Amino acid sequence: MALIVHPGILANKSNKGWRITINRKARFVGAVKLNDHSFSHSHTAIQPDILLFRKHPEGMEQRLQTFSVNDMYGSAYVQEDWINGAYFSNRQRHIMGMVQHGKGQWNSDVVSGSVTPETLEAILSAFEPEPFIPEYEHDKLRKAVRLHNETVKTSNLSLSDDEAEALERKTLPVGSVKIVDTSVYLLSDTYRWNLVGDNPALTERMGRILKISKDVQAIRKQMRGELNVSSNQSAVKSALTAYKECHGEYPKDDNLVSRFLRNHPSVHGVYDALIDPASDILTVANLYDGNGNPVNGHNRAIEALLFMQRRMLPATADTISRYFPNETEELTTEMHRNPDIFLSEHGEWQLREDFISGGAWGKIDALNELVTTEEDTARRDKWRYGIGELEKAVGWIPIEDADFSPIRHGYPNASSTHGSATTTA
Repeated sequence: MALIVHPGILANKSNKGWRITINRKARFVGAVKLNDHSFSHSHTAIQPDILLFRKHPEGMEQRLQTFSVNDMYGSAYVQEDWINGAYFSNRQRHIMGMVQHGKGQWNSDVVSGSVTPETLEAILSAFEPEPFIPEYEHDKLRKAVRLHNETVKTSNLSLSDDEAEALERKTLPVGSVKIVDTSVYLLSDTYRWNLVGDNPALTERMGRILKISKDVQAIRKQMRGELNVSSNQSAVKSALTAYKECHGEYPKDDNLVSRFLRNHPSVHGVYDALIDPASDILTVANLYDGNGNPVNGHNRAIEALLFMQRRMLPATADTISRYFPNETEELTTEMHRNPDIFLSEHGEWQLREDFISGGAWGKIDALNELVTTEEDTARRDKWRYGIGELEKAVGWIPIEDADFSPIRHGYPNASSTHGSATTTA
C-alpha cells in the first residue's frame, strides 16, 4: 500500500503516536521524498512524501493492539527512524533532489530538482526497502498473544514420524502437498511443511486434485504392467466430471488452481490431474508396449515439452526436475531417444519444428563447438544428430558427396562414335 502525504506527516516529531498507530496496522516498508516541482503542472510547489506499507499477516494487527508503546518499541514491529521522524535524515538517497535547509517559507526546507524519466529511474534504483519481519517473529507473537476463539494456524509444520520415514524412502519429494483443515502446506527443501494457502475454496479443490492425480499415476503404472485399467479410468472420469459440476471447469482450466500453480510451480502430485475425460490416459486401453515404451503416438516426453511450452517455461534439466520429479530420468531418457526431440545449444529440449526453424547455420556452428568439448556421450550424440538434421534442412551437402562434374551450357547433348559419320542430336 502507498500513501502520498504532506512532508509533515513523516518529519513532525509530535506525530509519534499516530505513526505507532499505523505501525500496529502495517509494516513500514520505506519512503521517497519528491522535489518541489513534482506537482508544478497544478501550479503547486510542494515536496510530497510517498510512504510504502505492507499489511501484517492475518491476526498480527489484533495482537499488536494489545501492546503498549513500550511493548511496541521493544518488539520487531517498530522501525525507530520512522517512528521518531528521522527517516530521511538517515536516508538522503531517498530524496529526489538537493535539500536546502531553511530556504523555504517560514524557514522550511526546499528540495530543488526536476522530474524527468531519468530522475525517477535514479530514485527508484536508489530505494532500499526496510527489512521484512522474519517469520519466526510472527510465530513468537502468535504464541505470546492468543486471540479469543481463534485457532492459530502454524506457518510451518515439522514432519511426522511416518513422513520422515517416507522421506528416507524417497517417496515424499520436495514440493509435496499436505492439507490440514482449510490450509494448504508445501514441503520445502528444508523438509518442513510451509503454509502456502489458507483459502477453503483452494483447499477443497486441492483435495480433489490430489486424489485425481494419484489415481492417474496409478493408471500409468498399471498400464506398464499390462493390467486392465478400464474401471480406474471410469472412476477418474467421474471425478473430473464431478469437479466440473462443482467448480464450473476441469482442474486444467480452473483459474484459482492456475494462479496457485503460477505462484508455486514446483508443487508435486498435481499436474497429472490437469486433464479432461477425453485425454488418452482415460480413453486408450494401454499407452505402453510390453517394455513400457509409449505406443499409439502417445509420448510422455512430448506431452511434457508441450506442457512447458504452454507455460512459456524453458525445457531445461532443472525445469524438468522441478515439474516432473518422479519422471525426470524417464523423460530425459526418452528425449535423448526420440528423433523428433532435440537439444539446443542453450541446453533446452525442443520439438523438431522449433529446433529446425530459423538461424540454422548459427546453430550448426554453436553445436559443432559444443560437441568438441562435451564429455557426456548422450548429449554429444544428441547434438550430432541435431547437426545432421539441420544440415538436411538447409540443403547441406558434405564435400565428399559433392558432384564437381563440369556442366556444359549452350551445347547440344551429343554422342559420337569414333570412325562413324553419324551424329545423334
